[in-house]
Amino acid sequence: MRRVAEALGVETMALYRYTASKDELLDGLVEMIFIELEERLPVLDAPRDVVPDAADAARDVVPDAADGARDASVTLVAPAPAPATGPAPPTSPAPPGRGAEPAAASIRGALHAVAREMYRVAVAHPNVVPLCATRPLVVPLARRPQAVLRCHERLLALLLEAGVEPTAALRFYRSFLSWVLGFIVIDLRAVVDDPSETEPAFRLGLHRLAARDFPRLRALGPELAHRGGEPELIAGVDALIDAAIGP
Repeated sequence: MRRVAEALGVETMALYRYTASKDELLDGLVEMIFIELEERLPVLDAPRDVVPDAADAARDVVPDAADGARDASVTLVAPAPAPATGPAPPTSPAPPGRGAEPAAASIRGALHAVAREMYRVAVAHPNVVPLCATRPLVVPLARRPQAVLRCHERLLALLLEAGVEPTAALRFYRSFLSWVLGFIVIDLRAVVDDPSETEPAFRLGLHRLAARDFPRLRALGPELAHRGGEPELIAGVDALIDAAIGP
């Protein structure tokens, strides 16, 4: 807080007129990131009221989410209900993912948009990215900034309203956020040791790594200077969707 006050040219105690603590200031920075994400994604303003049955089912499965995550065979999309009257006609087993194709098509574009805008906001504010990754480790869910919670709520609403089973929605929600946030942290990590150097190895400081101990990092190191960017990010999102629903 002292360094912040010095940068602003005010006394340290003056900051406490606007924020109660350092933690509140850090959470405020995270909230601003997610507010910007909301502004970039107005189409995510889903209805506040989720279908009651879906909401109740989601609450029912929360305690068993860890057990459900172990079952790799759970399909992402709920199966179509059987006809109300009369026996169902015999059918041949459908290939994996066949019945889920419409749902996959309906949510794929929306998930691409969320991932892309999360990446773009992070690129615009790289110094705040570490807070987005670390604050959830110390701030309980119910105490996180409202903008953060709204992002999570809208992602779950997107999945549930597309017909995703609640247990699978929770699992996919965790996988999606883990991939996007993890990719952002890795893609934006600092790799340049000396910006004034033009030769890649010296620019990255690879000469500091012993060739005997780190031969692979030295050999592949120059590639670390190039970000994977949105194409690699979206390829990972597609892999998650394909694994859960099918291509």
